[in-house]
Amino acid sequence: MKTRCCSITRLSVAVIVFLTLAMILSPTLAQAAEEVEYLFIPYLWTAGLDGDIGIGTTAVPVDLSFSDLAEFVDIGGAGVFEARADRWSYMVDAFFIRLAEIREKGTLTVDVEVETTILEVAVAYRYGEPGSLEVLGGARYMDLSTDFDLTPGPDLDSKDDWVDPFLGGRIRIPLGVDWNLQLRGDIGGFGVGSDLTWNALAALGWDVSNTVSLAAAYRVLDTDFDDDGFLYDIAMSGFGLGVVFRF
Repeated sequence: MKTRCCSITRLSVAVIVFLTLAMILSPTLAQAAEEVEYLFIPYLWTAGLDGDIGIGTTAVPVDLSFSDLAEFVDIGGAGVFEARADRWSYMVDAFFIRLAEIREKGTLTVDVEVETTILEVAVAYRYGEPGSLEVLGGARYMDLSTDFDLTPGPDLDSKDDWVDPFLGGRIRIPLGVDWNLQLRGDIGGFGVGSDLTWNALAALGWDVSNTVSLAAAYRVLDTDFDDDGFLYDIAMSGFGLGVVFRF
């Protein structure tokens, strides 16, 4: 692994551990007298890919919808955990997907496996009453791993990971008694991990009960990362569905 990549990995672990501990401890220490609300949100994000991926001097344009990728999904999962205490919120968002395909051409067999991991931790502070603007900051860790196994032939592996600090905001807008609209946006990278990354989300929520809600969303995550011949200039975008459990 390259020196810079190793340092980024160590930094990402340190940031994730620090913010995760803040998420766990802050409601108890700083808001001991307040009731803490917890949210767990498993979700499906039907993201497609658009942009360029390159190694060395070769860059390949990518334009794949989720329907193009769906048949190659081997395993995947995503979920958000959030703790809210008074004006503070502490969030962890994890996303993982593995794409796999085996193709045969004559005597040659190609076994391809691509894994993408996104782990995000953030802290938000609300100004005003519930539904008011929240400012947030955090870090987003990304890990990309590709494995090409050729039979007969060599195994070709590539792996890179980095962490992006980000700043942004979100707002929840009531739309009647049981409906609401949540908007979120953030920008980051700043040359620490990627050169630039931005994330935007619009979600429509319906409160089924006091403890369960349904949400439909559209999200775009755009990342421009270029390091030692590895290029990842990709926008992941698509619709998502989630279930919100409060306890």
